[in-house]
Amino acid sequence: MFNDFKYLINVERLKNWNLRANVEYEKEPVVSFISSWISLNHLYATHANVLKKEFIQWTKQESEQTGKRPRRGDKAELEFFATSTQTCELLSSLKSKKKSYEVTLPIRGVLYGNSVPDETEQTINILDLESVDLFLVVYQVRNNVNAP
Repeated sequence: MFNDFKYLINVERLKNWNLRANVEYEKEPVVSFISSWISLNHLYATHANVLKKEFIQWTKQESEQTGKRPRRGDKAELEFFATSTQTCELLSSLKSKKKSYEVTLPIRGVLYGNSVPDETEQTINILDLESVDLFLVVYQVRNNVNAP
């Protein structure tokens, strides 16, 4: 199934947004981050759309475990993407390169003051986080950038 997903990605769109992110990195880091986010958004939204039945099943299982309504929206799509075998394998390959991208945690939400991934204050290599936590940190940073 992932092979089908691969071929539905608009590679030119990803390249353009990533190029913009690289060009803007020094001058406008926020614009760079948002450009990267748009590229990531295209990936996880396409993934959830292509695997719609699996996504709906995933949200139903989560709902049964939590007792809450099944989630929809981009945060649920991102978590579904983050838990996929392909994403975890990609993250493992990045981890094997032993690069370090330091981040100071937790990331506190501007709107509600919540902390991601938890309340622990630490500076770590972001690649040391589990896949879902890593993507939730990026998601919270995106929300903070967009906050009023």
